[in-house]
Amino acid sequence: MAPESAHLAIELAKPQLSADGCTRAVEAAERALPAWAKLTAKQRSNILCNGTN
Repeated sequence: MAPESAHLAIELAKPQLSADGCTRAVEAAERALPAWAKLTAKQRSNILCNGTN
């Protein structure tokens, strides 16, 4: 593993949210799932790749 990759892996492994923040993130994801599931694969791809609808 290249040193810069190792550094990135270490940074990504660090907790970024508190327990409360994680709970809020999971709750938001649960609320968003029904609308997300109604999107076509192309629409979801556009959102994930481009940040657009």
